[in-house]
Amino acid sequence: MYDIILNLFNIWFFLEPDSYDFTIFKFSFTTKPNEKDLKFPHKIICVTLSRMKNLMIIRHAKSDWDAPFGDFERPLLQRGILDANLVAKNVAKIPHNALIWSSSAKRASQTARIFAATFSYDESKIIFKDKLYTFEGAALEKIIKSCDDSVDCLVVFGHNEAITDFVNKFGDIFIDNVTTSGFVTITFDTNEWKNIQKGKTTKIIFPRDLRP
Repeated sequence: MYDIILNLFNIWFFLEPDSYDFTIFKFSFTTKPNEKDLKFPHKIICVTLSRMKNLMIIRHAKSDWDAPFGDFERPLLQRGILDANLVAKNVAKIPHNALIWSSSAKRASQTARIFAATFSYDESKIIFKDKLYTFEGAALEKIIKSCDDSVDCLVVFGHNEAITDFVNKFGDIFIDNVTTSGFVTITFDTNEWKNIQKGKTTKIIFPRDLRP
């Protein structure tokens, strides 16, 4: 009876940071729902429910260019540490079943640990990937698409220009430059990471927007 469904109307539910313990879903109605339908969903003839893929992508915090190290080992500046904490506290939470990936570069791994501490996320569960030490959007896309489909929320710490290229290709809001400690969330209408296409940019947070 319900093998073929024409979804004419979609209602999207995007959760605020304080509700990130829940999975984002999309409800699809075969007919346009009215206010009464939404109050009494059991009266709707057919509703399809599909899981969404949610990507939180963060550029590493501001690093110390004067440090006597190579690029990979460059640490964060004090300002970078402050900015990372500022943004992390504004985000406040991630889903309890989220997966965190980070570039192995020191400035990215330090940033990931700052966010994890704020999220009360077990630092030992962070997966550090050498391949995320990339500045190419295509390389970043390939890594994200390799994520296991059992993961509904992926959190990635990486580098520019890869991040800015990625969020402009896959998000629906143009961002001229994802700043250091910049946080962007994109939600994808798919069950498979390998099939992500243009998604919906649901949150953008830059440190400059949070400073007094």
